Amino acid sequence: MMRHFPKRLARWRGARARLWTLTSGHPVLTILLTMDEVPGGLMIYCGSPERIEAPRHWDSSDIQIELDAGLFRVVDHGARVLISECSVGLREFDSIDWGALTEHEGVPGDS
Repeated sequence: MMRHFPKRLARWRGARARLWTLTSGHPVLTILLTMDEVPGGLMIYCGSPERIEAPRHWDSSDIQIELDAGLFRVVDHGARVLISECSVGLREFDSIDWGALTEHEGVPGDS
């Protein structure tokens, strides 16, 4: 899984990033990456993060996923983003159905 992260993230380098949702209970932070000329996006899921340091949104993202205490760390050094000690999943999709993409659902239709 880790070997696929750099290739998928590289396709979205320079995208707008936005903290999309943070669920309670078993916490999951989702980060949505979008680009003006691309109809889809990339959703990054951070499961049970120990620490979250990030602005709500930022431009020109360069997100990296690193190993952290047996789990992962999601970082964007240029934007001063750190999400530590979490599980990570990526979901790429071809288009965004903004009507279905609500704070409660958090996940757009996958292609």
